[in-house]
Amino acid sequence: NTYEIISHKLRILGMSWILQSEKRKECVLNCIIEEIISLLVHGVFSIRKLPVKDFVERLQDVITTPTKEKLSELQKSFEEFYQKKPEERAVEIVAGLISDDLVNCDDLSALVKDFTLMENAKLCDDVQEFLKRR
Repeated sequence: NTYEIISHKLRILGMSWILQSEKRKECVLNCIIEEIISLLVHGVFSIRKLPVKDFVERLQDVITTPTKEKLSELQKSFEEFYQKKPEERAVEIVAGLISDDLVNCDDLSALVKDFTLMENAKLCDDVQEFLKRR
């Protein structure tokens, strides 16, 4: 889990949770950034391509000091990285995680909801359409 990953990295760095809050915050943010990049490089979000330096720097900037403008720029970077809109890639990813055996189940939207943090009816509809075409 995330707490264990962060604790492990703190031990490697010879730090404890009794750090100044700024150093602790910086360490936690760096762990989050590393995990996101790890997923992009060889996780479920991977397209077998390394993100370019500008992309990584933009991601770090958004996570460290988020603003709407920075988030908008990061979204453009994701479009360049995936060579499509991030929403389209999300549909492909979620559809790919659903077993072919479950495509015809009665409540596919419940399966799709398991992959999201918030309810997203459009994502459910898009995944169902994607699966029908597959």
